[in-house]
Amino acid sequence: MPSKRTSVSHSTPAQLGANSWGELRRRSSDIPWVLTGGFLGTLARYFLGFLGEPLWVLVAINSVGCLLLGMIFALRRSDRLTASGYALWGTGVMGSFTTFSGVMVLLVAPSAGVLTWLVVLASIALGIALAWLGQRLVGRGTS
Repeated sequence: MPSKRTSVSHSTPAQLGANSWGELRRRSSDIPWVLTGGFLGTLARYFLGFLGEPLWVLVAINSVGCLLLGMIFALRRSDRLTASGYALWGTGVMGSFTTFSGVMVLLVAPSAGVLTWLVVLASIALGIALAWLGQRLVGRGTS
């Protein structure tokens, strides 16, 4: 895991502005971290998928992912995680571990009923709450 602090800005790819090509070129050294994290997150997601009913496994994976990503984001924002660390854990691991497309597939499946819709809506609310909680848990020790 990268531990060296850098002077790289706190921006995530979604926050990059119109002049993002220079920033992307500068961060190309993070690609191996994203790939490694993607591999690890994908493996975890794949094996956890065997543990139960797809809808409930998906809710559990996305809920845990929201909590962890909230914590990872807060660590990055407070400078306790490097840009490379965020690339590994945030973009790589959490990006491949959680899913939005899996939720959509469940919603359009012929077997999707009212319960499926209610669970998905509840999991969105839960995800928001857990992402907030993750940031607060990490943020306790910061000014």
